[in-house]
Amino acid sequence: MASLALSHALIQVCLSVHANHASRDATRTLEQVRPTLAGASAQTWGECFSTMHFHRLTPLVGSALSCLRLAELVPQPFRQWFLDTYHETVAANTVRLLTLDGILQKLSVAGITPVLWKGVVLADSFYPDLGMRMMGDIDFAIAPEELSPFTQAIASLGFVEEPEKATTDAIYLRNGMGMLCDVHHRIHLFEGKEDSAIYCQIHPRRLKAPSIKILSPDAMMVHLVVHMLGHRPETGPILQWILDLAFVLQQWGDRLDPTHIQALLPDHASWVTLLKTLRFLEAEWGVMIPAAFTPLLSAIQPFTFGQVLRQRRLALWGLPHLRGWVKLGVAQLMGDRYQQIPPPHLRDLLLWPIDLLQSP
Repeated sequence: MASLALSHALIQVCLSVHANHASRDATRTLEQVRPTLAGASAQTWGECFSTMHFHRLTPLVGSALSCLRLAELVPQPFRQWFLDTYHETVAANTVRLLTLDGILQKLSVAGITPVLWKGVVLADSFYPDLGMRMMGDIDFAIAPEELSPFTQAIASLGFVEEPEKATTDAIYLRNGMGMLCDVHHRIHLFEGKEDSAIYCQIHPRRLKAPSIKILSPDAMMVHLVVHMLGHRPETGPILQWILDLAFVLQQWGDRLDPTHIQALLPDHASWVTLLKTLRFLEAEWGVMIPAAFTPLLSAIQPFTFGQVLRQRRLALWGLPHLRGWVKLGVAQLMGDRYQQIPPPHLRDLLLWPIDLLQSP
């Protein structure tokens, strides 16, 4: 329970300082969490760091520590680990954006204006600090007829197609540095929808391009929710993806239309997941939710922070499925090899049926 409280407090700090919408008084929030940070044992910090790592939040915490007078409250080596992942993320994201600048220049010459989405857009234009959110692959969406010109345009930058990864909807290209581009030429989620309702142009914060084409506010929320649900059986809930919604709300909250979002979502389960996630952000960290959603959330029971952590721990092992029990049994026999994965708690398994009913 101590590690849960510490993890919760760290996220509260990150939201209140960086997003400035989880609390009306960021200074008061810092003073409230200071005793939690100062009183945590080394073991609790170790468990907390593991939680942040497996929810992809160590750079976010490192960013907060780097600009606040809280670093001295975090014992070594955890303080340095948080700061290191933040600085490493700044460096890695900078390289990705420089590479993307080169790609966009080549595509512009070829007359192609791709849609950018997922992590690269969030890290560049929605998170205040470039090192706060890890980027993975660079995702593009283009028209099917632009596929061949796209690959030819960026071939001079060293990107080579990996045919074995191709699907009916996307191809994948990698350069010599290992950077992967996911090029989607079909997006089932938004097929048949008017482009004006799905896409928009924005001025990026850090890319050199004067403007980039991305998902519109409503479509962005839809995609984030559908993406989370699509990976849920494999990954469980990941806090980074949930907090993505919080940072989009901060920037675009007043532009969201619940009726349009519900119409764009593929099913009722996705709509309920969105509402539960908004209530979770509001209930756990005081994230300010757009007024248009207020009447819709009044009857929604949010899931809890503890449920998110429990479901993620189980998902890392593939539990409670049979393959998970096999994996856990092998881990017990092999010992150190699996120590980097946080072990499931007995409580995780006992509460699994209840958590499943209230799943985020």
